[in-house]
Amino acid sequence: MIFLLLACLTNGTYGTGELNPSDEGYQWGSSSNTEQDSGETTETGSATSEPDIGYSVGSRAPNFYATDQLGNPWSLYNQNTAILLVFGHMDSTALPMMLNQAQELNDDVLTATLVGRNIYSSPASTSDAAGIASDYSIDLVLTDSSQALVNEWSERNPPKAYLISADHIVLWSAFQTLDSNTINQLLE
Repeated sequence: MIFLLLACLTNGTYGTGELNPSDEGYQWGSSSNTEQDSGETTETGSATSEPDIGYSVGSRAPNFYATDQLGNPWSLYNQNTAILLVFGHMDSTALPMMLNQAQELNDDVLTATLVGRNIYSSPASTSDAAGIASDYSIDLVLTDSSQALVNEWSERNPPKAYLISADHIVLWSAFQTLDSNTINQLLE
């Protein structure tokens, strides 16, 4: 068990690899995708069931930390609104295509992308993020210079998008393309 915890801390399972207990809403293990049902019982004796942490529809999305286009720290669990998260690299044609498709979404969803590499296949910087936010009218652009989060969330096949509810439940996900009609219907 200790070996598993150490492996998670060193391989980026906790997002940036840094635990941030001072962050609002931080809970030990909340950013791990291995959290299990606590098995607690209610007054009636039935087991309570929180969704498992994971990337599939119906799961609670793992928390992660990144830096936005202004250089500010950002955490998924500090968000209290529906969010469309797109993970990928700008040195492919698929992520720019998805960012263009994101412009067709209703205004009531926060649109964010987490970029690992810029158009020159170098680690993305905050200035790259600022340019992407401006070029594609994206609300929030996060950077992942280590590319660990992009690889983890996209299952090493970027780009991949997730629609996550205000309570951090994965509502929808897809590789390579956005279906704005489906996303807009899920938000209604």
